[in-house]
Formats: sequence, C-alpha cells, structure tokens
Amino acid sequence: MHRPGFAMPMASGIALVLSLLTSAALCQTPPATSATAPAAAAQPDPNAAFLAKASSLYYSTTRQGLTGFDCTVHPDWVNIFKIVEKQSKSTAADHAEYDKDVALLNSLKITLHARLTGPGSGMDWEPGTMAPPDPESLEMVDHMHQATGQNLQGFLQFWTPLVNGSVIPATSAGIDVEKTETGHTIHAVDGSTRITEVLDSGNILKESILQVGDAKITLNPTYMQTPNGLLVNGFTARIQPPGATAEQQQKMTVGLEYQTVKGFLVPQTLTMGEVGMGSFAFTFDSCTVNPPSQ
Repeated sequence: MHRPGFAMPMASGIALVLSLLTSAALCQTPPATSATAPAAAAQPDPNAAFLAKASSLYYSTTRQGLTGFDCTVHPDWVNIFKIVEKQSKSTAADHAEYDKDVALLNSLKITLHARLTGPGSGMDWEPGTMAPPDPESLEMVDHMHQATGQNLQGFLQFWTPLVNGSVIPATSAGIDVEKTETGHTIHAVDGSTRITEVLDSGNILKESILQVGDAKITLNPTYMQTPNGLLVNGFTARIQPPGATAEQQQKMTVGLEYQTVKGFLVPQTLTMGEVGMGSFAFTFDSCTVNPPSQ
C-alpha cells in the first residue's frame, strides 16, 4: 500500500524562518560605531525613556529569572493524520494503516529542551515500546521526527524574543525610532537585513517585519495580561520566501495556553495552523524549569 508523504504542514516555511531568524539578532545587537562614538554617546538619548517604558509593559522571562525549561511533548497525531489524509485523499483501506501509525507515534517519548538565554534548545525523540513493523513505518517515523523538530524549533525562534525581553531594544544606538500618528515605529538596518517594529499609542507591539534580501516575514502578536506584564498568547506569521510575490506568501497561526511551574509561566498547549491546511496541537507536561545544564 502506498503511504502518502508525511511532511507536516508548515515544515518548509519553518525551515525558511529558521534561516532568516538567524539574522534577527542584528536588531538586538546594533552595528559597531566608529572611534568617535564615545563623544556621540555622551549626548542625551531622547528615545531612551520611550524604550524603557515600552519594555516594562511586557512579561520578561529574563526579569523573572527563567532561563529555560524541559517538557514532555504530546503531538496531536490523530488530527495531524486527518490533515495528511485530507491532503492525500487517502482511501478507506488506508485507515487501518493510520490507526497503527498513530499508535506507534503515541508510543514515542518526545522531550523539548527550550533555552531562552542562548543556544542549546533541542528535542529528544526516544523509541516507544512498539517496534516499527516495516520499512515504511520507519520512514514515516523519521519524517515525523524531522517535521516535529522543525516546527518546535521554529516556534521557539518566533516565541523566545517575544517573551525574553529582547523584542524591544534596550538602547536606541544603531536604530531609528520614529514617532507616528498612531504610535512609534522602530527601524534597524544592517547590510541586507531590515527590521521594522510597529507599536501603537499604548506602546504595544502590533507588528514586526524582518526582511532579508527579498525574503520577508511579518509577525503580528497578541497578548494576555499577567501580574508581571503582557505575555504573548498567539501570533500570526506571514512568510514570503525569496522570489515569491505577496500573493504567494504562507500564513501561519499560533495559539498558546500557559501553565505555572514553580512560579514560572511556560507553554502548556501550542496550536499551530496554516491557512488552507488545518491546525494541530502540541501539549506539554512533566515540565521542569531552569534545568542545571544550560
């Protein structure tokens, strides 16, 4: 029986996101200034108060002391297979294969290692108690392994700057802050990388645009109020690959629910979707925070 391709929706878009977001750190690390910089730095910074006030509005894992977390991950394999089945127009004879595949995938142990202060995030994918019965199942598990890793890593690349306090620059050095009729716009340029952040009159980040060459990612976050500031609880991302037109861009949606672990807020449910594809969820449990090996 021919089994359809199991590349999870959004995996290709996430791969592009990962390559582009490597450049996003430029927004947080302004270009080096010349030798005359000390004299310029001595001048009053008219935007320093604005940036400090805007930054203080948001929940920050850095300020809260959260450096990372480890969680067991439970993908919604049943719904993932429904999406794959709809795309591939599978026959009724395939359903028995799907049931076995879902049982096999549910037997796996998946652990996400999220690191919020630097490199080191990763995922463990441990075989379950069920032995893959045939080479096709081995191939399916391998595809799901790769796609799950790409999606979770891509999520962390989007989400981390929105929660660790770095989304609002700590200094205006090397960036341009523009006052507009509806709020402020922050611009940063370094080589072929351009970053634009649009804040409303309440200093709420409404849109972040990352452009590298003719590739472009537009991010629109939403927030929930917590005692320690606004915490992102979802976002849409429009991904325009190199050479693509605006009409060809890929639109992703992400929703988040949180749980409290030893006083820290970490994801509990992650819902990811793509227009025209459907959506699926990952559930996180058995979480530990601030693991010793960072």
